[in-house]
Amino acid sequence: RTWTVGRYVFDEDAGSFASTAVGTADTALATGLRAGTEFKRIDVTVGWTDAEGDNRLVTVTDSVSASSPSESSRARAFQRAGVRKPEVLIYDPSGTPGVIPIAIGDGTDTAATNPRPTVAGRNTNERSTETSFDVLTYAGLNNNRAQVQSRVETKVVGCTCVNSPGSSYVYRPTYWSGNRYAAPEKITSTSPSQHKAIGNNDAPESQYCDICCRDHHDAGFNGPKFSPRRALHAHAISGGEYPEVCRVIRVDGIFRVAADAYNDYFNLLKTSNDGDDFTPDSSAASNYENFTLGYLGQRYLTSSSGYNSNLSSSAISALETSHSINDPSTIQIGQDAAKWMHARGLYPDFLEQDAIDVINEAKSNCDTSSSTLAACVLVHVPFTSINLTEIANWGPDTTRFKVSNANFKLSDPNNPVRGQATTSSTAATGDVTAVASITDSNSGLALWDPPLIYESVLGDNQAFHINGSGGGGPSGGTNGPFLISVTGYPFGTTTVGPTFSSPQITGGCGSTNPFLCAQSVLGGAVQLTMQQYNETRHPSVTRTLSCTKSNGTNPVSCSKTYNTNVCYDYNVDSATVGLGLTPATSKLVSGNGTGAETTTMNFGVINPNETVNLVMSLSGQTEMTATCTYNGNAANACNSPTISVASCP
Repeated sequence: RTWTVGRYVFDEDAGSFASTAVGTADTALATGLRAGTEFKRIDVTVGWTDAEGDNRLVTVTDSVSASSPSESSRARAFQRAGVRKPEVLIYDPSGTPGVIPIAIGDGTDTAATNPRPTVAGRNTNERSTETSFDVLTYAGLNNNRAQVQSRVETKVVGCTCVNSPGSSYVYRPTYWSGNRYAAPEKITSTSPSQHKAIGNNDAPESQYCDICCRDHHDAGFNGPKFSPRRALHAHAISGGEYPEVCRVIRVDGIFRVAADAYNDYFNLLKTSNDGDDFTPDSSAASNYENFTLGYLGQRYLTSSSGYNSNLSSSAISALETSHSINDPSTIQIGQDAAKWMHARGLYPDFLEQDAIDVINEAKSNCDTSSSTLAACVLVHVPFTSINLTEIANWGPDTTRFKVSNANFKLSDPNNPVRGQATTSSTAATGDVTAVASITDSNSGLALWDPPLIYESVLGDNQAFHINGSGGGGPSGGTNGPFLISVTGYPFGTTTVGPTFSSPQITGGCGSTNPFLCAQSVLGGAVQLTMQQYNETRHPSVTRTLSCTKSNGTNPVSCSKTYNTNVCYDYNVDSATVGLGLTPATSKLVSGNGTGAETTTMNFGVINPNETVNLVMSLSGQTEMTATCTYNGNAANACNSPTISVASCP
């Protein structure tokens, strides 16, 4: 640290303050320098090395007046205005296409800027390294200006981590304390992982992957969690590596890993439905704002607990109906025409007890005679309502009806590349359905594919009706191949499955993932049945069974080691076709929990060369019991027993 001290006095001739030597006596003041106007200016500079090893420097300046404290007190008595805070002015976010501000009361709005993916690399190794957006709380002013009250800088990054010890310390998550994001706790504990070294030919990754891989672990730690909604924070480790996706937030000037984002409501909104305007129309934006306020009201204002629980499907459906969220139910579109759609996500933060206490106190102390309960409370509720149109996946992609799903690197605020439905000039009349989807947590925001094993896919549909005449349309009954890609399943263990069958598959599917299903009758509805995915494993550790043989008055006991049977039961969490599109209408499970269990999925349409994406997860595992039987009849000898291990059902 260093500091300097300068002395100043008012120069009446120059009409400004002039510098004088520190220590100059009042009697030495030259003519024109007004006595009693002196002050000292102190500049203190502090430098340090931060947690990431970067050198930081900050200078703080203050002044000390020559006026006596009594004179300062008299001056304060005549002060009429309060202490002025720094003002940060921005363009009103409501003027940005795709941004829908939410009015939370007392002239205050909150809005998230449109997410901006950063693409790095070249040719075949291009990748979105991070997605950035800000969550702004602000008050509108005149001339399209707004004054910012708070800004939450957010990035979501996808990383490749190495499952080997890293740093000698870790940081626990930053989390919302009720008024701000708290500085994370530093713990002296060796991190179990570190960021993979990126080679010259590897796809690039974010600079924030170092802290993502280092910190994003919950096992063995108390307090706030990175994955607070999951009982188990598991990683799909393969070859010592695993994928991880983190939300990072700037706290006190430094980006820190935060608790995971959760998309609790994903939906499509009405636009002007023409080929040029891609923004929600004014009525749809207003309806969505009122829906969001109704949602927040039921979850945080009228509820006395359960702030971390999503509303029931019936409550959400009632809000959708009352605020016309799903209007129009069907969009009319002609041949050789185009219409835009708009996708949104609502991400409430998980609330720790600190924030819950602040919200409850704000409720109990709210003077509803001068304010609203929403204005008192919602400023303490962290949520993000964000435009997901450019980072969601869209479909279908057919010659008759197509929804644009172009590479996001081509997108800019005035020229979007996703979510536009188009028809061919000869499209057959009839009903078609557009679908948008995204994962329910960090992966969707980071454009990370495939999703992490503990994430599910959210989707929403929009019905279209093609008007006009002409041929074309899906090529139902056409022979062609398609792929089945399975994630969340441990290929490479003792399993020999899964296998697939279908009335539409005449040539069967391959034996490796992704499974190539050739000679398939496609272009229409497809029923797909999966089997042989539950399995029996023999852990590398052995068990010991103590056996006692009673023979007269001399019982004989001995122990025997053996390999046990563990039954692994898997579920199909989601089944979609194409780029996360057209979810299966049903998943019928028979023989649940047994080796003969099957899952049957019915898809509205699968076209040649499309990919069916199946996301699986481990539902449970059961270790089977064992019994022992003695051999021989010796009275006092410990004859070797035979161990019988029960088989998995």
